[in-house]
Amino acid sequence: EPLCNGVNVQGARVVVDCCERLARQRCLRLVFLSSYNVCFHGQEIVLADEAMPYSPPEEATDCYSLS
Repeated sequence: EPLCNGVNVQGARVVVDCCERLARQRCLRLVFLSSYNVCFHGQEIVLADEAMPYSPPEEATDCYSLS
């Protein structure tokens, strides 16, 4: 679990911090991508978009999904 948190959560913070610093040099956008794990509700995901709700933490299937 600490490894997943370190890579996913802390790593994302580092990327955002870098983009904020580079914004002064014309880095104007950050495109964030994720895996299906954030919305996985135990069934196949078909035609999902950004309006699909996130899974609650208690439904996380592993530490990666939870982070």
